Amino acid sequence: MLSPVRALRRAATRFRPCRPFWLGTPLRATIAPAASGDGYVLLIRYAQGTEWVDLPTRTGPYDRPDEREFTAVAAALAARGLTRITPWQIDTDAHLCAPISPIRKEARRG
Repeated sequence: MLSPVRALRRAATRFRPCRPFWLGTPLRATIAPAASGDGYVLLIRYAQGTEWVDLPTRTGPYDRPDEREFTAVAAALAARGLTRITPWQIDTDAHLCAPISPIRKEARRG
């Protein structure tokens, strides 16, 4: 049995949209270094704007994303009902990027 606080939180998140509908069609996901220098951030570009998603912070030195960041990116995209279309590529700013699209509702149910 859930505590009343957890039950209320679960009920509130059930009605929250998975991705911001006002931003339009999802176009591209980009993994870029965080401005603070302690990890990476996921930028999900939509037709009308960009959503920033924080990824796990790092304490040690790094030069590229590791499995922890890729797992967090996959979880963040899945939570929003999105999936990558192609493998990760390097863009002109030397960031990892991939085109994304919404997952069909039939595929999410099964």
